[in-house]
Amino acid sequence: MFEKVSLGGEGLSVLLGTKNGKYPSGNSVLVEDDCTVLVDPSVNVVAGG
Repeated sequence: MFEKVSLGGEGLSVLLGTKNGKYPSGNSVLVEDDCTVLVDPSVNVVAGG
């Protein structure tokens, strides 16, 4: 469904949607630390649960 790619910082990743996030899939930013934050979830992440 999606590929998790590290952005270089510890706990900072992008979740690439279908076809590298091309419309309508989009990409999401994932921040994982003491808590987890998902910014702008793509339709692939929502569909994946």
